[in-house]
Amino acid sequence: MEDKDSRLAETVLDIIRVANMLERLGGKYVHEADLNSVQQYMILSLLNAESNLSMGDLHQNTLVTKQAITGVVDRLKKEVIWKYTKIQKIVELPASF
Repeated sequence: MEDKDSRLAETVLDIIRVANMLERLGGKYVHEADLNSVQQYMILSLLNAESNLSMGDLHQNTLVTKQAITGVVDRLKKEVIWKYTKIQKIVELPASF
């Protein structure tokens, strides 16, 4: 039982390490793209890959609550021009937004 608990504890620590690394990298990309949050970067990246995503699709792809997605999108509408080139390609907001 102790060996199983040790493996579980090590797995949890690995997940925490990866999360910390992703947050650092995400912060770097957010800064380079002149955005205000990792969520903004994630949403623009998702829209860059597939421009016809609904709010529900964004929620599922980011694991962020629907309310948070709505807030992030609203802030993006106010703060960012939807043809944004700092993430390598032009990102256009789908007509549904």
